[in-house]
Amino acid sequence: MTEIQKNIAVANLVIDELHKDKPFVLKLDVEERKNFLSILGAAKIDFKIIHHANGCDILVEESIVHPLYAVMATYIAKHEKPKNDIDDFIASGEFDKAFKNVFGLPKGVVKSLKEVS
Repeated sequence: MTEIQKNIAVANLVIDELHKDKPFVLKLDVEERKNFLSILGAAKIDFKIIHHANGCDILVEESIVHPLYAVMATYIAKHEKPKNDIDDFIASGEFDKAFKNVFGLPKGVVKSLKEVS
């Protein structure tokens, strides 16, 4: 998993927790803390964070929910690559099945035409 994918996972985790009654403590392990701080970058959000050996605890109060959501959602929108369904469709063989007769005549018709000519 790339760093961006890890960051996206942490951003989604944070967003998923923001529905809780406030205030609450968001607990992140060491790796999640690193990704969380990477996502925040230079964002100016005033929150309390307690770093400890196993990660960190973030006090989430009502006043930071919207700014925190905005930073996390913006990161996801900027870095998440949309799934390319057409590649899966082609790889599964369904494209060939769906368009078998679109790009030429069916084999039976071609055979019949040869017999006529």
